[in-house]
Amino acid sequence: MITPVTAILLALTAMLANGEYFLGSSMLSRPLITCTIAGLIMGDVRTGIIMGASLELAFVGSFSIGASIPPEIISGSILGTAFAIGAGKSTAVALTLGIPIASLVLVIKNLCFIFILPYFVHKADRYAEKADGSGIGRMNVLGGFFLS
Repeated sequence: MITPVTAILLALTAMLANGEYFLGSSMLSRPLITCTIAGLIMGDVRTGIIMGASLELAFVGSFSIGASIPPEIISGSILGTAFAIGAGKSTAVALTLGIPIASLVLVIKNLCFIFILPYFVHKADRYAEKADGSGIGRMNVLGGFFLS
């Protein structure tokens, strides 16, 4: 059973993994790392590592090339692992849940890029016309939440 504290810790793990480029390319977003942390949070590190290795194989070629956007592996890995460990199921369940979750999150992210982010860009343009640097920075930070 996933408690609110567990859910918050899993969300913070996803937040850390999404912010990996603040620390350079640290590979924090890879399933091997995120599933291990999710397993630690869920109380079963061994299973988290095994699920991480399996999902790593499934997502091994998952990176952006040109305009091609791969499934969102962070959410798929963390949620697939958390649901599988929480239900006491095997690695196959983590794979079965992780890949569709990753694809669904990609669709949601694309919808945010299309419908929500332009608001922040246009608002930043209006701040730029007024030479308001703090407003531009605020729109950059607020809009950045939808990129992760």
